Formats: sequence, structure tokens, C-alpha cells
Amino acid sequence: MALRNCLFAAFLCLAGIAPASGQEPAHASVSVPTTYGDAMRWYENAAQAGHPQAQFYLGYMYETGVSVARDTAKAANWYRRAGEQGHAQAQYNLGQLYYRGDGVAKNIAEATGWYRQAARKKLVDAQYALAALLETGEGAIANPIEAAEWYQRASDLGSIDAANNLAIMLMRGTELEKDVPRAIALYRVAAEAGLANAQFNLAAAYINGDGIAADYVAAHRWLVAAAHQLDKIAVADQAGKVLSELEKRMTPAQLDQARRSQN
Repeated sequence: MALRNCLFAAFLCLAGIAPASGQEPAHASVSVPTTYGDAMRWYENAAQAGHPQAQFYLGYMYETGVSVARDTAKAANWYRRAGEQGHAQAQYNLGQLYYRGDGVAKNIAEATGWYRQAARKKLVDAQYALAALLETGEGAIANPIEAAEWYQRASDLGSIDAANNLAIMLMRGTELEKDVPRAIALYRVAAEAGLANAQFNLAAAYINGDGIAADYVAAHRWLVAAAHQLDKIAVADQAGKVLSELEKRMTPAQLDQARRSQN
């Protein structure tokens, strides 16, 4: 029901129903929808008339099955029509359908093209998805340089997963020139934001002392943080195992310092 209300409210904005204060709406003679069914018909009319936001909403409703029978082929159609008019979220969602082969034939090249269009409009999810495809080369030749650029753009817009992935590339130093200080900085941003993988990776860097001074106390802190993320069972379990081994290597003074810093 909350989503229905949200979509209905979005329709009112789309239709421009709310006039400026003290002004009579220019289309006051047009009847305002009073039910969700009426609003749906208005959405369909607006979409058929070429309104990209209405086309996107229809695509979303068909993809998710909100108040209509789920039909991802119809969702793809409406996303495409909105995407061809430059609607970034529609472009990304269509890319997702192509990537999954949901409602359309699976086509990584098509997915990449739609991700790229949305990424250029600074849609962070699209930037991350595009970077991931470019890094792995799934469906095409890998392009780690461009992947790193899109990970950086997504990271700049707040994607902690992108920050972590870029840090991994920089730590490996195989696809990109190795840059440990930059990698550590990216790990730290993602770790402090609560990403379990980044917390574990940052701890591993401190344990191994790869390009930075080994710091068991700092490693202990981040392993504890990752081990407590019980919604990330695999990472939490691995962090707990590494933490047990690390504590065997730490001096009593280091253990005391680590435990005091966590209180």
C-alpha cells in the first residue's frame, strides 16, 4: 500500500496538479484521479503520449507486479521507450533485464550499452554495474582501466562497493599500477561506512604489511567489526577465524591495547 501511495503521489507531480500558491491551475477543467485505478489509467495515457517518467513507472510496475500482473516483457518495452528519451533509471533497469535475461533474451552487450548511457548521467548503480562488467570482461574483452575510472566515479558518488572493488584492483597491481596508499584510503572509506568486505580486506592489509607497516592492533579492530556483521555470514565467519589466529600472534600488550580501544 505504501508503494501504491508513493506512485499515486508521483503521478500527481507528473501531471502537474499542484498549482503555485495563489494561482489557478492552467488545466483546472481536467478531472483529478481519485482512485488508484484512475491514476493507473492516467499513467497509461501519459505513457502512450510519450511522457518518459510515466513510461518508467509503468515499466517498474510491470517488472515488480505492483497492482498489475508481473510481465517483464512489457516492463522492458516501457523501460526502452523511457530510456530512448534519456531516462537514466529506465536505462539502468533495462540493462538489468538484459543482464539477467528477464523478459528479453540475455544479452551482455545490450546490458553494457544501457548501463553506459545511465552511467554517463551519473546514476551510481549503473556506474558500478558497468565497472564490474568492464573489470571481469563478461561478454566482452576486459578493460580494467575504464573499469577503474567508473569505480572511481561511483565511489565519488558514495558507492562503498565501488570503493572496495577499486581498492582490490589497486592492491593487486596486475591490471592497474599498484597504489597501496590509495587502496588503503578507499578500503578505509568503505570500512568506516560499514562494508564487511572492506573491513576484512583492510584488516588483511594490516596483517600482511603489504606496502604498509604491519599493525596487528588496527587489524584486530577491523576483524572484530567484520565478525560482528552477522547479516554477512560468510565474511563474518571468515573474520572470526582470522581473528582467532591473529590473537595467537599478538603480544599481551597488543591485545590489551586492541581491547581497550574497542570499549
